[in-house]
Order: sequence, then structure tokens, then C-alpha cells
Amino acid sequence: MMPNLSTHKPWEHWLAMTLGLLIGVSPWLARSLDSPFVVLNAVVAGLLVLSVGGLQLVALRASEEWLRSPSACGWRHPHGCSTTPEWAG
Repeated sequence: MMPNLSTHKPWEHWLAMTLGLLIGVSPWLARSLDSPFVVLNAVVAGLLVLSVGGLQLVALRASEEWLRSPSACGWRHPHGCSTTPEWAG
């Protein structure tokens, strides 16, 4: 049985934002502040994950409508994306 991926679950975006925050502060939590590159990498990666989660929370409708359009990614299912793309035959 295929999971219903079209159902919106707002907790996923909050989880992504929380994980982004944890990634960003992980050098301080692990007391691994010896290398500024490690700290910078964790902060940048955390901000990226946090930003994607926040954007999905705020701009969810536009991205969901685009993903459900029949022409998105070359999918041939008339009601949006199916599990078989055109190029897969």
C-alpha cells in the first residue's frame, strides 16, 4: 500500500526547522569550537535546513500546487505526480 504523500503534515516543517536549529548550535552543544571552519559549516548547514523548513511552512501552497500540476517534472498522471515518470517508460 502506497503512503498518501499529498496530505499536508505541518509538523514536518517544524521538525525540519528544529533540526536546522540543532545542526546550527551543534558545535556549542558538543563543545567542539576548536576549528572555526567546523563552526561555520554547522551554522551554514543549520541555516539552510532551517530556511527550507521555514519556507515550506510559509509558502506551502505555491509549492504544493506546482508539484501537483500534471506537467511538473514530466509526470504523466492527470491529477499530479504519480509514481512513474515519463522517462521511466
